[in-house]
Formats: sequence, C-alpha cells, structure tokens
Amino acid sequence: MTLTVATHQAAAEAAASEARRRRRSYNLIALLRFVAFIALAIGAAATIADATVWSIALAGGSLAAFLLLALWHLQVDDHLRRARLLERYHRRGSERLQGQWDHGQDDGTTWVSAKHAFAADLDVVGPGGLFQLLNTAGSRPGRSQLAAWLLDNVARVDAQRQGQVQQLAEAHAWRASLAVMATGDVDEHGDGVDEIETWLAKRPAQPAAWWWVVVWIGRILGPGLLVYGAWRDGGGGMLLALLLVSVLWFPIDGIARRSLALKEPSRSRVRVRAYARALSAIAEAPGAHPELARLRSEAATAAAGLEGLAKALDAVAKGGNALRALLGAVVLIEWRNMRRLHRWADQYGRDYPAWCACLGRGEALSCLATYAAEQGGCWANEAEAGHLLVTDDLAHPLLPRDSRVGNAIDLRDGQVLLLTGANASGKSTFMRAIALAVVLTRLGAPVPAKSCAMRAMRLATVMRVSDDLRSGRSRFQAEVERLKVVLDLAHAGDAPLLLGLDEILAGTNSRERHLGTKAVIDHLRGTAGCLVVSTHDLDLARLSEHEPERFVLAHFADRAALEHSEGPDMAFDYALRPGVLETTNALRVMKAFGLPVDEV
Repeated sequence: MTLTVATHQAAAEAAASEARRRRRSYNLIALLRFVAFIALAIGAAATIADATVWSIALAGGSLAAFLLLALWHLQVDDHLRRARLLERYHRRGSERLQGQWDHGQDDGTTWVSAKHAFAADLDVVGPGGLFQLLNTAGSRPGRSQLAAWLLDNVARVDAQRQGQVQQLAEAHAWRASLAVMATGDVDEHGDGVDEIETWLAKRPAQPAAWWWVVVWIGRILGPGLLVYGAWRDGGGGMLLALLLVSVLWFPIDGIARRSLALKEPSRSRVRVRAYARALSAIAEAPGAHPELARLRSEAATAAAGLEGLAKALDAVAKGGNALRALLGAVVLIEWRNMRRLHRWADQYGRDYPAWCACLGRGEALSCLATYAAEQGGCWANEAEAGHLLVTDDLAHPLLPRDSRVGNAIDLRDGQVLLLTGANASGKSTFMRAIALAVVLTRLGAPVPAKSCAMRAMRLATVMRVSDDLRSGRSRFQAEVERLKVVLDLAHAGDAPLLLGLDEILAGTNSRERHLGTKAVIDHLRGTAGCLVVSTHDLDLARLSEHEPERFVLAHFADRAALEHSEGPDMAFDYALRPGVLETTNALRVMKAFGLPVDEV
C-alpha cells in the first residue's frame, strides 16, 4: 500500500485524539498528587508532634499513594509524548506528499565537506534538499548513517540494501513507531555531542583504593547514626540525625559525582533510553531478508546493553535533585552509581559505537523505505554492457510530482551528451535529475521514472561555483580549480565516472570559453564513463560532425521557439528533443523586462 496524504492525515488525527485523552489523564493525576502531598504533610506533622497509629498510617498511606501516582504520572507523560511525536510524524509525512519538507530541521550540511564531488550542485543537502526529503530519523546515528549513504561516492550499487528497503516499504506502522521511539526529549536539530561516547573515550580513572575504605565506613556510620537518633529521641531525633549525616556526608558523595565528569547525565540518560527503545523496535523489524535478520539480532543485543546503561545513568541523573542528593548522601549513593557506571563501561564500552551504528543502519533503512512508500518510482536494475544509465520518463525527485515532466535517456560508456536550449527551459534541472538517479539507485531507493537500469559508477559535477573573497579567488578561478579536481577524478580509479558540466567557463570571453570547453571534452577522451554538458555555445555541436558515434545532441525549447514566434511571452514543455536548438531567448527575455535591446 502506497502512503497518501489522506493516510497520513487520518493517522495524525488519531494520534492527536490520543494526545488529548492522555493530557486529561495527566492533569487529573497531577491533581491527585497534590492532594496526596497535602495529606503527607499533615500526616508527617502529626507524627512529629505526637506519633499515633492514625498519624503514622496517614503519613505512610499518603506517601505510598504519592509515589504510586508519581510512577503513573511518568507512564502517562511518556504515552502523551509518544502520541504528540506520532502526530508530528504523520503531519510531516502529509506535508512531504504535498511538496513541503523543509521543517527547519537538520538539513544535512553538517555531514558534508565543502569539496564534495556533487552534494552542493545537486541539492543533496541544504534547506529543501534531498536529505530533508529522505530524513525521518529521530536520532543522530540515524541521520548520520543516512547522510553517509547519501554522500558516498563509491561506484557500487547495493542490491542488498535495495532488497531490505523494498520489504520495509510496506511496514508503515513499524516505521512510524521506530521514528517515535528514536526521538528523545532532546533538541530537534540534532541531539548534540554524544557525551557517553566522549566519556568512554576519555574515561577518568576511579578514585584511589583508600577512598573506598572511607566510603564503606561512611555507609556503616550513616544508617547507624539514624538508628541511634531514633533510639534516643524517637522521630525527632531520627530527623535531626538524618539532617546532620546528610550535610556531613554530602561533600564526600560529591567527589564521586565530580569524578564521573558527566556534565549532562540527564540529557545522556534520555538519549540512551531513546536509543534502547529504538533498537528494541529494530529487533522486531519485519521482513525475511537475510540482512534484516542479522540486523534484528544485533539490535536485540544492543537494546539490552543500552537499557543497562540507561538505568545506570538514571541513577546518576537523580543526584541532580537537591533533596534526593541529601538523602542519598546518607549511604553515599553517588559512589555506588559511579561504580555501577564504570562496571558497565568495562563490560560493554567497546560495543557502544557498534550499537549506535546498528541503530543508524536501522533508522536509515526506515528513512529510505518511507521515501519509497510516499514518493513511489521504479526500482533500478542492472544495465546491459556498454550502457551506464537507461531510463524512461525520468524526472527530478525534488519537483512537485503532479507537475514534473520526465524524459528518456540512454547514456553509454565513452559518450558525450550535449544539451542546448533556451534559458530556463530545463537543461540544468534534467542534468540534476540524471545525477540524482545515480544517487538514489546507489542508496537503494526508487527512482522517479517508469524504468531505470544502471551500472556501477562514480559521480562528479561542476554546476554551482562562486567566488571566494577571503581567498581572493574569482568565480572563474574557483571553477577552473574545481574542473581540475573532477578531471583528475575521471582518470583515477577503474569505475566509470558520470560527469556533469553546466555552462562551464562562463567567466571568460566566448572564444576562450569555447576552446576551454572543447579542451576539457578532448581531455576526457578514452576515460571510462559519460560526460553530460549543458551549454549555450552552439559551435560545440559541430564536434559531432567529426565523431558522430561519440556525441549525442539534444535540446530543450520554449514555446516561442517551438511556434516560431517572436513574442516575449514564454512557456516550456520541458521535453527533451534530439538535435541542437538554433534559436535562443536571451534577447526576448531582456526585451520583456524593458531593457533597450532593440539597438543591439
């Protein structure tokens, strides 16, 4: 079943209704907790003034009720948070299907180098880019793995990953549950630096052995003084002894807390518990693919290990509460928490990065499966020998689905495709569609086309280049430097390279631009791969007269050109046609905006 706007909206409304019901329960429990707290205060005051069976029963009963209500409150709050996250998940799914997916979240730029071979040119990252369309991950490892797959420029096509994505594409409820489970109460733009990973890498040594002697003496003396105070003066004596021991022991307990060197244990606890829950969901992932079975096994082990870490961090985080810290100081609880955390690190610390990587793989697969379920398309097959990319009705994945136009393409090894056409007719967009077909196929995601066959290849583009004032480089210098990099890439490695050049060398005169572009094309002769060139230099088309087997000419046109009209009004059908477009629309565009081109 393909996901639709109506499907997402219905699920969002159901989640919103559940959230409202949980909110009412939450408010009612808060009121009951307040009543129990008042009863506890009255019972405690009565017990201190004159301990009777009734006062002790009131204090004990109200304390038990308060604690039980607190646990219930936490459960209802957790269900409320999940309902809200599920509503947001489906609201955003509905928006993606309507062409809106820039939610101000992580846009992928964190993960990419400025010198990447194609990311910036193809809108792979950045606001409204492909990463944001694909990203439904709730955790930093999920986003990191998705970005790594998306930006990877290795030649292989991962058929195993495609098989996993195909099976998970039908598991709509499971993917929604995973996204909710993986999202902890941390900021949406990425959950910051993983403090646990940093702590494991630079874990401080535990205090000297003689400190443990002091700790055990303190653990015996603390409760002993409480018993002595109760024996001497009853409840009042016990409270006085409790206050005294707490104040005296608190600094000793603080040594253990400081030695852990965890700045945000509460934040880390929330993150780790979210990771553990998400891994538990991955351990229940559907699908019979062998790689999914292996992932489920790894996730089950990781979930159990991280749950132990979450419990240890939970105990450390509770020390941040002043009242709990004072009461815990009686038995030097922070030393127990420190030892528990170090024991976990000794046993599982080396596995933590692998567990996070397992979570990342599961979430990244879920992202690709959600894209497949929402956006549709075809699954790529292996192309025949000599063919690099063969598609029918290929469109750009970031354009609105109901209005985008597709075109057929057959790129062969050693071929040069020269695209000419009017301004804004679709040359650059189609070049990006070709390149993104390669990216999506390597990801294991469907391609927006009726059919697609591709061979393993690398990818590089030179499309968007700007000047750099800090380094004193002009746009032309920056473009030449970029060209040198991609030309070296074309001659390196055995795998073929798909290279896209969009109106290169625009920063020089027309003659040198023609000669420079021709030199680049000649330089690539004999290299494995295919070259796609978008240009307004119509003289380049004459190269096909000498090498008709190497050059393929195609063009886009505007309506005025198609109808042989001289009017300034233009419209485009974005259909790719064979041959070269001999007319241009530059002067008509200038005239339409009121520029004095009649004198030109």
